[in-house]
Amino acid sequence: MLAPLASSRPQTRPAIGQPDSLLRILLRTEPLQTNLSLALIQRLITLSASADSSATAASSPEISVGLKIISHLRWLDAVFDPPTVARALLEATSMLAPPLQIEAISALPSIGGDCCDEALLRDLVSLTECNAGK
Repeated sequence: MLAPLASSRPQTRPAIGQPDSLLRILLRTEPLQTNLSLALIQRLITLSASADSSATAASSPEISVGLKIISHLRWLDAVFDPPTVARALLEATSMLAPPLQIEAISALPSIGGDCCDEALLRDLVSLTECNAGK
């Protein structure tokens, strides 16, 4: 679902860029995007919990899939409900493995865009300060 879709038909013209994955196509659909994004964020938590505690992006398939999920959310052309998705990702961040935490935090401005409210930013600063103290 995260891999690009392959066509069984020969292409009559060269494709621009790489083909889209089914997940990216579904995330571009406004009625599906928010609920699908929230489900993917819940999946991030599950993947992180099942990953080895010393896992890195290169050594764990769970972390690798989690990074792909965050990448799909980060590079959406449009987020139709930025506050909801950004808030859910921020709340999940404290439950993620360190490699996923770093990516989630760096993706928040792209996901939240201009509508990141002050409370979200305060929570983000609090989370980073908490992690710095560990």
